[in-house]
Amino acid sequence: MESVTLSEGGFVVVRDESVGDDVAALEGVVGVSQYLEPGTYENVTVELDEPVTEDQTLVVTVHQDTNDDQDFDFVEAEGDVDGPYTEDGEAVSETAAVNVAEETTTPEETTTIEATTTPEETTTVEETTTVEETTTAEETTTVEETTVEETTTVEETTTVEETTPEETTTEVTEDANVTFANQTSDGETVTVESVTLPEGGFVAIHDQRVTEDDVVGSVVGVSQFLEPGTHENVTVELDEPITETQALYAIAYRDTNDNETFDFVETDGEVDSIYFEDDQAVAQGGVVTVEADATAELETTTTETVVEETTEEIDTTTEETTTTTEETTTTEETATEETTTTTETVGPANVTFENQSADDEVTIESAVLPEGGFVAVYNRTGSFVGVSEFLGPDEYEEVTVELEAELAGEQLLLAVTHRDTDDNQLFEFDPEADESPDGAYLNETDDPVFDAATVEFPGEVDGTTVEGTTLPTDDQSSDGPSMPSPTGLGTIAVLAGGAVLVGRAARR
Repeated sequence: MESVTLSEGGFVVVRDESVGDDVAALEGVVGVSQYLEPGTYENVTVELDEPVTEDQTLVVTVHQDTNDDQDFDFVEAEGDVDGPYTEDGEAVSETAAVNVAEETTTPEETTTIEATTTPEETTTVEETTTVEETTTAEETTTVEETTVEETTTVEETTTVEETTPEETTTEVTEDANVTFANQTSDGETVTVESVTLPEGGFVAIHDQRVTEDDVVGSVVGVSQFLEPGTHENVTVELDEPITETQALYAIAYRDTNDNETFDFVETDGEVDSIYFEDDQAVAQGGVVTVEADATAELETTTTETVVEETTEEIDTTTEETTTTTEETTTTEETATEETTTTTETVGPANVTFENQSADDEVTIESAVLPEGGFVAVYNRTGSFVGVSEFLGPDEYEEVTVELEAELAGEQLLLAVTHRDTDDNQLFEFDPEADESPDGAYLNETDDPVFDAATVEFPGEVDGTTVEGTTLPTDDQSSDGPSMPSPTGLGTIAVLAGGAVLVGRAARR
């Protein structure tokens, strides 16, 4: 059992599929856990009375210990004691399909506990639990006259029919996680940098509609089934090619019906649910630049990068040493010195902004400003949050931008290259004005030259908690400020408006 909570202690009881809807029937009991103290347990193992030899459906029900004898007497007492826990009048139970794996035990089917070997035909069940994150060395669990302390010393010899459970305390160390970085794509596929799926599943790609509560309809691509574990560089083919730069989101999904097929869309979200942690979906957004745009920019680079070579000839008359011979001859030589001066023009405007953690300033990894200017930073709604000092025409690395706005939690920020159109080395751009100095550098499609990054700030941001299977929306998610067309910042507002960040994590 992945997890079980027993508020007053009790047992985990396993029944076969013959019980149908009667999950608390006297018949059909095929296994019972040892007595469990009050608390929450994870990865509880129950030994079955008879081995299961084929795939089947089993029902798990949690029972109380109503007579406080730490023995399961429900069947023997015909239901008068140790009844099931109930919620809203229904027994607390869970049903799951159990697939029988190939047998890997030794011929004698003997399992050891720290050098103590049980008799033949005896199966030792290891049960991993977490109880309030603490264990007591003196704690002793009794099951059918077999007592095992945490020192794993077997005090009594078990019979062939009896079992000797060993109880250890561990913590779950692997959480679901996904990393989806800004990237350039051919428009047909995207790459998920890494994804961790503790129980296996899928990673699906969503477009901007996911921020408008359309989780099902926003799926634009899904990976093949991924086995439990961590996977890197997972390629996801998109259902329809994208033709322009946009924000996409990678979200981790379970395979709840164990058929290795992604049925979330087909069942309208009923199966293959999202991984959660701390009530937040395991997801991350990134800006995907379509390769065609990058190619066009590269071509522009070829035409705009000019290397000028100027050759100057300077005539210099140098008097050489006069050599006197018997005829006394004076020789003058005129030397021509050739000087080559190379002037290299800085390439087209460009900026690289990587994901990072920050406090009151962010770092731009690189920026190219062919005519000088600034790198300004905006939030996902297109609002100004900070700008660099004036930068002369050149290529720069690790440009620091102090933020004028206080930000908290995980934020999508955009770094935009701006000109210094009035040559006063002061940033005077006004997005509300019809005409404003210091407009953005534009690319060949008249869009601003920018890059986006996820920045983690101290504190928490309101409105990004993800409940159930509905991703967050924001009142400003699609109505960024209207920018005048000469600046080209309208494109940024649209892109940023769709880039609502969602938390990464997984609720077990």
